[in-house]
Amino acid sequence: MISLSDITQLLGWCATINIVLLLLSTILLLGMQKQVLRLHSAVTEIETVELKKMYINYLAYYKIAILIFNLAPYLGLKIMGY
Repeated sequence: MISLSDITQLLGWCATINIVLLLLSTILLLGMQKQVLRLHSAVTEIETVELKKMYINYLAYYKIAILIFNLAPYLGLKIMGY
């Protein structure tokens, strides 16, 4: 049977991995914006202006999901002492 300390550790690792992925995608979208826009615009046939808005939404929603589903439960379990 899985213990609360195991779940706490799992959530900690999930949060770490997701934060690293968020940072990588943010760096790629900001650092290589022209290349990424050109590629995604060619593949999806969406205007670059619309793609920029979609990138911001993606980063914002991903950050919120990390906070709600990884960090908040992890911190709650850590505060409880597990």
